[in-house]
Amino acid sequence: MSGKKNHNAAPGGAVTATLVHDLNNVFGAITGYAQFIIEDAPAGSPQVDHARKILGAAEQGAALAKSLGLGANGAR
Repeated sequence: MSGKKNHNAAPGGAVTATLVHDLNNVFGAITGYAQFIIEDAPAGSPQVDHARKILGAAEQGAALAKSLGLGANGAR
């Protein structure tokens, strides 16, 4: 192999890691914007309730993405 990386060693693992990373970026943005709404909207407003639901869904999605990454990479 003379010092070159073997790009065929685990092609699914690299793709999965990239996908998990990209999903975490998306969920991070959704979480951040939902938190902004919760902080800025008047207490008790429907917007706060909706933003909390969005926040919960984004957190579930991030946890799922993390578990997919762990399963694909041998449960680190």
